[in-house]
Amino acid sequence: MELAEKTSEVYPFVDRDLLLSGVILHDIAKIVEFDVAETGIASGYSVDGQLIGHLVEGAIMVEKTAEKIGISHQTAKLVEHMLISHHGVPEFGAAIRPLFVEAEILSQLDTMDAKIYEFADTLKDVEKGEFSARHWALDNRKLYNHGRKEIRPQAALTLEN
Repeated sequence: MELAEKTSEVYPFVDRDLLLSGVILHDIAKIVEFDVAETGIASGYSVDGQLIGHLVEGAIMVEKTAEKIGISHQTAKLVEHMLISHHGVPEFGAAIRPLFVEAEILSQLDTMDAKIYEFADTLKDVEKGEFSARHWALDNRKLYNHGRKEIRPQAALTLEN
C-alpha cells in the first residue's frame, strides 16, 4: 500500500484511487481459491480455485459487488482488468497483460513484493559472506548475504509479532 501511495505521488498522472483499489482487491478471491483446514491454514486449492483461479474469481466478485453498490461500469471494468492482469503475463496466470498504467504499476508492485519475499526467505539462514543454495523461483540463482541486517520474510514478522 505504501509503495502504491508513493508511486502515485512520484507520478501525479496516476489515478491514486484506482491504483489503491487494485492493490486492496487484487488477491481478494484467494479466500475462495484455497481450502482451509480447521487450523485456518490453507490445505490446498479448492475446486473453484483450480477451475477458475483468484484472478478471474476476483473480477467476478468486483463485477457483482459494483452492480449492487452503484459503482460505474467503467470503473468496475478498470478494476476487473487490474485483477485479471496483475500477474503480468499469461505464463504467470494473467488472463491479459496490463493495458493501462495503474494496472502495470499493480503488476510490478506485486512481482516486486513476491521477489523480495523469496530473497528474504532464501537468505534468512545464510551466514554473512556466504551464498544460498540455488533457488528455482529466483531463476535458479545462488543468493549472496553481504552482511545486511537480520533477514526475515514479512510473513514471518506477521506470525511472530
